[in-house]
Amino acid sequence: MRIMAENSSVSQFLDELFNSTEGLTDVNNVSSRDVQLLRNPALMSRNLAAGKRMYLPILSLTSSCRVFNVTLSVGLSGSLIIFGIIGNTLSLIVLLLQKRSTLNTSINVLLVTLSFLDSAMLIIICLLKVIPSVCGLGVWPEYLTFFASYIMTFVFPLSSTILVVNEYIVVLIAFQRFLYVCFNRIAKILCKPILTYIQIFLIGVFAVLYSLPRFLEYRMQYIPRIGKTMRMKNDLAQDETYQFWYTNVSSFIVIFAVPLLLLTGFTVRLVVFLREAKLKRAKLLNASASSKKDDDTTLSLVAVVVVFCLTQIHNPIRRTLELTTPQPQHRCPFPLFYYTEVVSLLNVINYSVNFVLYFMFSRSFRNRARSLLLCRRNAVEPTVMTVSSVAPTN
Repeated sequence: MRIMAENSSVSQFLDELFNSTEGLTDVNNVSSRDVQLLRNPALMSRNLAAGKRMYLPILSLTSSCRVFNVTLSVGLSGSLIIFGIIGNTLSLIVLLLQKRSTLNTSINVLLVTLSFLDSAMLIIICLLKVIPSVCGLGVWPEYLTFFASYIMTFVFPLSSTILVVNEYIVVLIAFQRFLYVCFNRIAKILCKPILTYIQIFLIGVFAVLYSLPRFLEYRMQYIPRIGKTMRMKNDLAQDETYQFWYTNVSSFIVIFAVPLLLLTGFTVRLVVFLREAKLKRAKLLNASASSKKDDDTTLSLVAVVVVFCLTQIHNPIRRTLELTTPQPQHRCPFPLFYYTEVVSLLNVINYSVNFVLYFMFSRSFRNRARSLLLCRRNAVEPTVMTVSSVAPTN
């Protein structure tokens, strides 16, 4: 079984969940028992209800392992996904319901884009992880065969694309704030909204090109013996050289190393700036409101980046453990199984908490959000990243 590294928690779950389907390079690989289960969802449901072991590893977990999996994958992750989608929607509304001059700043363009991407990732994780975990309890067994074919074939590569865009949008947010703090004159040139749209477009193109091989790894093929259309491996997915250099090496560099190193460098500089600004304000009794607002903006963005780094740093660790640990130890009750589930939960947290971070660290966003939630009609000060809080757009 090959673990697809670039989609971290989702990929681990998918490969563990559909280990047998992952290996379908020949229709004859499907056993007679699997044929019966795939043909008869009702039989699958009865087996699940009776706790019988099945061809899907997640369905054959021990009771304690299944409780742990369901608690994290359904209880906590499901709740966070709902909370995150609501929070990201509120962030979008708060960011969009502003004066035109405030809305059309580069940092707000990036934050709106990030809210869309975070919500998209949460929806995909729900499709790829939460719903299959629910099905593992014997609920809606028909989804399992549908999931094993169409969802895995088409949604998983799409999630890889969105993941790449999401990570480099966060890098771009940190980079633009770094320019505004340290090289304000350069920021006035590079951080105009029109250039930000171009940068987002280029990131999208890069993500599509990078993730394109994922769309070519599998195909849909009708299997007469089963009477269903299933996902089958193409030659590319069976190529060991491709698996090593693309799945392992390139994904580690592109998805993990480069974003985390860049974000660490930018964040350290921004934290130093915040500390220096606080010391200066302590000496000046009449610090300007705009400077305080700038610091709020920087602090909220630093919080977003720090949470991103703290949650994403576990993905390369998990990946390294998978590559250096024997395959049987990837499953329950070995520690790697539990660690993988925790990493999956951390990824959901990353896509869910930005609204909370904006609300906690940005006074202007907090005032605007309160007005929205309390249905106040009078607008308050511009939200989160005002014109003064990012490079001027002239």
